[in-house]
Amino acid sequence: MKSKVKEEQKLIGKVKKGNRKSLEKLIDKYGEKLMQYLFSITNDRELSEDLFQLTWIKVMEKIETFKDNMPFSPWLFRIARNSAYDYLKRETRKIEMGENRNVFKTVSNIEEEFEKKDFTEKLLSLLNKEQREIIFLRFFEEKNYSEISEILKIPMGTVKSRLKRTIEYLGKIYRELEVKENEKRM
Repeated sequence: MKSKVKEEQKLIGKVKKGNRKSLEKLIDKYGEKLMQYLFSITNDRELSEDLFQLTWIKVMEKIETFKDNMPFSPWLFRIARNSAYDYLKRETRKIEMGENRNVFKTVSNIEEEFEKKDFTEKLLSLLNKEQREIIFLRFFEEKNYSEISEILKIPMGTVKSRLKRTIEYLGKIYRELEVKENEKRM
C-alpha cells in the first residue's frame, strides 16, 4: 500500500514539473471513477464529460497548491465536485432568469426515460444530486465516512445522517415501485 502512495506522490511531483505522461497516468488511474462520480451529481453523460475535462484543467492549474503529504483522491474529487456544483448553480440562475426555458421535460418524457433505465438507475434518478452523490461515494466508490466528509467538506455526523436519510428514502421508493410492479402483474 505504501509503495502505491509513494508511486502516486512521484507522479504528482512529475505533474507539478509539467510532465504530461504522469498526468495521463493519473487520468487513467482516476478517470473512470471520476466520470462516474460526476454523473452521480449531474445525471447527464455529456455534461459529465465536459466537467471531467474541466476538472483536469483545474487540476493542472492548481497542482502547485496540492500538498504532497495529503491523499490525492479527495483533493481531485473535491475539485470535480466544486466544478459540477458551480456549473449547476450557473444553470439554475439562467433558468430562473428565463434564459433556458426548454430545459424542463414533460411528464410523459420523464416517464419514458424512466422506463428505459435499469432498476438501480431508476432509483438513483429519483434522488437529488446531493443524495446521488453520497450514495455513489459510499457504495460505489466504497469511501469511508471520513473520506466522504473530506470530499464534501461537511462534518462526519452530517455524512452519517444524510446517508441514513437517503437510504431510508430509497427504501420507501423501492417499496412503492415494488407495489406498482405487483399491481401491473395482476
